[in-house]
Amino acid sequence: MNTGHGPRIACTCFVLLLLTALGCEYEYEIEVTHYDPARAYNGETLFASMHFPKVFLSVGMEGNQIWAFEDPDCYNFWDFEVTVSQDILYNCANHLVVRFRPPDTILWKRWFPAAHHSLVELPWGNILFLTDTYVQAAPWQEPLISDVIREIDPGTWEIVWEWALADHISPEEHYCPICMEEITVDDSRDWSHSNSLHYHEQDSTILLNARNLDTFLLLSYPSGEVLWACGDAGTFGAGLFHHPHDPERLPNGNILMFDNDEHTGGGARSRALELAIDPVAKTAEVVWEWRDEELWAPIMGDANRLPNGNTLVTDPWGGRLIEVNPSGDKVWEMVMKHPLAYRYHNFYKAERIPYPP
Repeated sequence: MNTGHGPRIACTCFVLLLLTALGCEYEYEIEVTHYDPARAYNGETLFASMHFPKVFLSVGMEGNQIWAFEDPDCYNFWDFEVTVSQDILYNCANHLVVRFRPPDTILWKRWFPAAHHSLVELPWGNILFLTDTYVQAAPWQEPLISDVIREIDPGTWEIVWEWALADHISPEEHYCPICMEEITVDDSRDWSHSNSLHYHEQDSTILLNARNLDTFLLLSYPSGEVLWACGDAGTFGAGLFHHPHDPERLPNGNILMFDNDEHTGGGARSRALELAIDPVAKTAEVVWEWRDEELWAPIMGDANRLPNGNTLVTDPWGGRLIEVNPSGDKVWEMVMKHPLAYRYHNFYKAERIPYPP
C-alpha cells in the first residue's frame, strides 16, 4: 500500500535532543495496511495526532496526505466537528476553541473557560460546549468535578442557555468508586467526566455521555427535561458498557459508541458497540459489536456509522483507524507511526467525509 509522509520538523522531544543537536529531522509515517475499494466508504479521513508533532490531518484512502495543519496554541487536539459550511470546529485540552477552514485558514480562535472534550454547532449558529464545574457531596471533603452544558452566541460569547448534570443525577447515589479514589491536581475528585454531546434537530434533543457514570442521557432542548437515561445511573441498561466514548444516535434510533470497557477488572477489551434502545419498555440490547485482539484503550476512542453501513473505529492507543463492514470484515485500516519518539500516535477520534464531487 502507499505510504503518506507528513512534513519534516525539527526534533524537540527531550529524548531526541542529542539527535537534534546533530541536525536530525524526523517524520511521521501513515501506512494503509488494508484497503478494499469496492467495499469501503471512500473519502477523506480527518483526525488529529495527540503526539508531537500535534498535527490535524486529512488523508485519502491510500494514505496520501490531502492537507496537514499545526496549531501552536493547541495543547492537544480534542473534539472536532465538520460544520454545514465544511469548516471545522475543534477544541483543545487547554480550553482553546477554534473555527478552521481547511487547509490552513483560522477564522477565529478563543479560550473558553473550563470547556472540554466536546462541542457542537447548532443549526442557528450558536455553539454547545461541555464545561467543568464543581459540586459538593458527602462523604467527600474535596469538591467534585461535574459538567454543565453551555450554549454560547459566538458573536458575543455570551452564555444563552445552560444545563447542569448534578441537578439530575445525585453524586451521593451514583459514582465510580475507582474514579473517586484519586485526587486531581486541583484537589478535587473526577465525578462525572462527561465526554460527548450531540444535538438532534429532528426532535430537538441532546444526547450527553457521562463517562465515569457509565450512563448516557437524552435531554429535551430547551426545557432540559431528561427524557431517558441508559446505564448504571439510568433506569435501564446497567452493566452493558463501561466508561464509553462518543455515543451517537443512529437514524434507526439505536446507539453506537466506543465502549472502552475500563474499570471492569481482568480481561477488559474495548469494542465498537451498538445498542437497540426501547425507552418505553426500558430495555437496551446489544445488536452489533466489533473488536479485534489489538483493540484496547482505557481512554479516548470513537466509532462512527458511515452512510454505506460500515463503521469507522478509532483505536486511540494503537494508532489505528479501522473501517469494518456490518459482518465485521476489515475493509480499510490505517496506522500512523512515529518512528523515533513513539511507536504509534494517539488519536481521540476520526471522521470520514466523502470526496468532493
